[in-house]
Amino acid sequence: MTTNKQIHQSFDTIGTVGKPHGLKGEFGVRTQVPYPEQLLELDRVYLLGEFGMLQPYTIRSSRLDLQGNRQTFFVNLEMVADRNAAAALSGKEIFIETGHIDLDDDDPDDLSGYRVLNEKGTTIGEVLETLENPAHPILRTRIDGKGEVLIPFVEAFVYEIDDDEATVTLVDIEGLLEL
Repeated sequence: MTTNKQIHQSFDTIGTVGKPHGLKGEFGVRTQVPYPEQLLELDRVYLLGEFGMLQPYTIRSSRLDLQGNRQTFFVNLEMVADRNAAAALSGKEIFIETGHIDLDDDDPDDLSGYRVLNEKGTTIGEVLETLENPAHPILRTRIDGKGEVLIPFVEAFVYEIDDDEATVTLVDIEGLLEL
């Protein structure tokens, strides 16, 4: 006999149905997906129906809306025709088939061992580890001939990350690499 847990193993949760938006069944989705723009590529999602079974819904339309520093995913599903139908789904978890989008956040810990390059592409060191910090992660880096340097993992200092080449390119800011 198949259990709900077994059925749900091939699905990932992408968020929770939020409030209806407008009169035609559109609603916002509270999501923690690291790259929300991927959600626009989806053509189907699943919601828990009767007896705990996942029910497929075809996406009629979707969009992302920037609100402050957060993007909200809005979706309109076939079979959800109006505001009342959307409100009835509020609070339900939304699932997708596993593997349809990249749900792995680029965890800064994965940068350990990456070569550090300057803007000219010359290797100048290596990332030793990523330190968690309330404001932003910090890269503890060994710079050749200088020792360890702490580099804020922010756009102002980190120009590019190339996962294929396992490199981090730093912005050449005067004093950044000084001890």
